[in-house]
Amino acid sequence: MLIKVATVVALASATILDFEDVPAGTTVTTQYGDRGVVFPNAAYVDTDPAAHSGTQVLRSDCPCNEFNTAPLVIEFTSGQARVSMFAGASSEAPVDGTLSAFDADGVMIAQDGPKPVAINAFTTIFEVSVAEAVITRVELKMGTTHFEAIDDLEFEGLTAPPVPTTPPTVDISSPADGELLDVSSLLIEGTVTGVSLFPTAKIIVKFGLPPDSTAGPLTISVPLAGTGTTRTFSQLISAIPGPYTVTVEADNTANLTGSDTVSFTNLPAAIHARFVADGGTATFGGLIYGAGAEGCLIGVYDKGAISLLGGVTHTILGNIFDKWFSLRELAAPLPELGCPNAEQGGAPGGGSARAQDFQHGRIVSVPAIGTHFIPEVFVDAIDKLGGQEATGAPLSDPTSSSGVSQTWLFQRFQQFHGGLPRLTSTLEIRGNPPTLWVERQGSDVLPVFDDDTFAGAPDLATIWNRFPCSDLNGPCTVTPPGSGPGLDLPTAQSFCADSSGDVGKFPFSSGVPEWPAVVGDYVSTSVLGVVEKSEMAGRDWPLTHEYHAGPLSFRSDWNVKLRPLHPFRNLLAINKTLEIEFENAYYNHFGVGWDWPKIGDLLFVSGRWIIDCGHDADDSTSVLEFNSEIHPPAVIAIMRTVEHEGHQATRADIFVTGWYAGDPVEFDIFPPPRPSPDAFLTVVKPVDSEATRNVSIDWTFPSFMGAHVRFTAPLRENEVTGDGWLKWGTGRGYEGRWFVYWSE
Repeated sequence: MLIKVATVVALASATILDFEDVPAGTTVTTQYGDRGVVFPNAAYVDTDPAAHSGTQVLRSDCPCNEFNTAPLVIEFTSGQARVSMFAGASSEAPVDGTLSAFDADGVMIAQDGPKPVAINAFTTIFEVSVAEAVITRVELKMGTTHFEAIDDLEFEGLTAPPVPTTPPTVDISSPADGELLDVSSLLIEGTVTGVSLFPTAKIIVKFGLPPDSTAGPLTISVPLAGTGTTRTFSQLISAIPGPYTVTVEADNTANLTGSDTVSFTNLPAAIHARFVADGGTATFGGLIYGAGAEGCLIGVYDKGAISLLGGVTHTILGNIFDKWFSLRELAAPLPELGCPNAEQGGAPGGGSARAQDFQHGRIVSVPAIGTHFIPEVFVDAIDKLGGQEATGAPLSDPTSSSGVSQTWLFQRFQQFHGGLPRLTSTLEIRGNPPTLWVERQGSDVLPVFDDDTFAGAPDLATIWNRFPCSDLNGPCTVTPPGSGPGLDLPTAQSFCADSSGDVGKFPFSSGVPEWPAVVGDYVSTSVLGVVEKSEMAGRDWPLTHEYHAGPLSFRSDWNVKLRPLHPFRNLLAINKTLEIEFENAYYNHFGVGWDWPKIGDLLFVSGRWIIDCGHDADDSTSVLEFNSEIHPPAVIAIMRTVEHEGHQATRADIFVTGWYAGDPVEFDIFPPPRPSPDAFLTVVKPVDSEATRNVSIDWTFPSFMGAHVRFTAPLRENEVTGDGWLKWGTGRGYEGRWFVYWSE
């Protein structure tokens, strides 16, 4: 009973806050501390024409924010016996409200509601009261999405204690100032000392950020634990690499603020060790920020970066670092390329040319060209199809054109040979469904010859490969071209057996033919390859040729050694090149008037696939060679790159011979690598009626990959002798020069 009397005696007169004394738009926390009220979760003073008095009210948060920070929490610096307020809802939807009162131990001791709240009018009174002045906190909650709003807050109880005259003292005990950490979670803790402390402290965490970032620091409100004049704070946050500055601010009811600040660095030990080992600040400059993505942690410095991926560190330096850093979207810590997964290495062009692989692409820096990136989908194709040297260095960053050409991703490359830039390549994804096209001048031709022979010559033809893609920007299913198995030696030998089954050499073994057909005398077998040698034969057997040069060599045939491309290498037997043989006298009029195959040409041939039983034994093994050949060819197309009317063009000299039986023969004339994503295909060809003799020709533009040519004719079975000699026929043929190129 004595306690009750003492409490009643200490009661002060009622206090009313109408919120007219603070400018509208103010965030309120301790501004009313001298009157015994604080708002630990902050509140917002706003204007409202429906205010109960005056023109201003107090809301739980600014309505400009998307989400409400409900409930509205009010704390008192001394115990209160009664608390009341006028509430209103700024919504057409009905809403109920509840006012709850708590004592110093957090026990709810009184409640008003739930009950309907007036819409657009501050006329609903909420009031809680108790016999003794022990209310230290009230909470008003209105629904789940409404911003709580009140006016004319009234309370009576114990007199508010005097407000302090000095700010609190803040001490951050962890992390220590200047500390070097290697953590994924950061524990910030310390103490606040003072009287009449505001129940929460504010932690402000400034991360290292990209220089173009406008992001502010991370601000966290944390409760102060404990009682009396010394309280503690503790907050765990996720930590990324980089420099940090942490400030902790604490207020008291006099709205006086105390603070403490520490600066430190969080960096994986492996990155820091690499930084020191590679020259420290002199090499990398100062640490700007850190980041983490896809299992990688990275520290970005003024002049470079160091990453940690899979337990291995890699550096990014020089022109490649400048390019990598420039590829970020505004304020983003990392570009889409991600972190490096390898160190810098050599690049096409040699010398100081460098390349570096990243999680989602590659950067290539060549002094004569510049520094450019290659997207992941193109890197995958390049690596599976011979590597960067076979494709070259990028001439620019990738681009696109989604117009008529539907080119979703496009990039040009420069190949280098003998240290000089010579040939070109293009990779592009276009069409619907999207298809990856790999267009390389020379393609896998180049490793066949050394630079002194022909590599790097600008007239190498272009070879195209295509692969399906799952999306406009990949990924694409790239499978290197391959061939089935060729003819093994026993199979090849079987064609050179006499009637008793004994294998011999024509003409010294009786009954052994010179050129037995593998699949039929009148079946055209096609092959596409690169000319490795083109010359007259050293000697020929005079009895199986119509024209020859006479003794002693009796030379008759023109021989082309062809290195087949995939998938045509299954035509080979034990030979490494496929020989194309035909009597020079018949080809001579075409070769003189048009052209002869030369080293490096891309050659399409379709004709009679045979085993040559007249070859000598291999010197090293004494085993008869029994080479496979196309002998004779029915259709020949010699393709190389030339200048035509100001354009780089593929020239195809096409010859349908008198050995053509008439079965369908078709092939592609690929244009040079496409020069731009908007370039369109152009074909210049002879008039069909002037170039053909009793054969039919059709051609199309399939998917803008070049000219697809198809020859047919009625079946004609020329004489084939017992030696396998297919005779020439007259009155049938085609002779023409085509140009296929890109116009812009």
